[in-house]
Amino acid sequence: MTRAVASRWSPTKSAPLARRTADSTGEIDSLLGNLARRTQEVTQQMQGSLLVSHTSVERIQQARDSFDKIRGSVDSIRDQNSQIATAAEEQHQVAEEINRHIAQIHADAQLVEGFAHTAQTGSGRLTDISGQLKGLVGRFKF
Repeated sequence: MTRAVASRWSPTKSAPLARRTADSTGEIDSLLGNLARRTQEVTQQMQGSLLVSHTSVERIQQARDSFDKIRGSVDSIRDQNSQIATAAEEQHQVAEEINRHIAQIHADAQLVEGFAHTAQTGSGRLTDISGQLKGLVGRFKF
């Protein structure tokens, strides 16, 4: 050691500095451990959100398929109703009953369409949130 360094350095002065350095290192390790744990939690939440999004998309598609079938059925029943309306007078009451069923099916089809739209909107929001979470997690990668 040079004379200038030797005069400034002493074991009694360096012990508190070493202790502070060790404490700071421990705090940094703790912070990094917490950051890693939180990052893992966010990742798991993102994966859960993604799974919910995929499930919602599948259910929306199922609802759309059901709605298309209902709409096809309604169109088919309407065609049959036109043919029944032209039938003989004694079949008139039968045609009226079919009309009531058509109205109910149509109302149910509109309700299914509303649910599908709501589910689609919710799925879009979940997709947006998932993208935001992914962006936030991306900031914490080393």
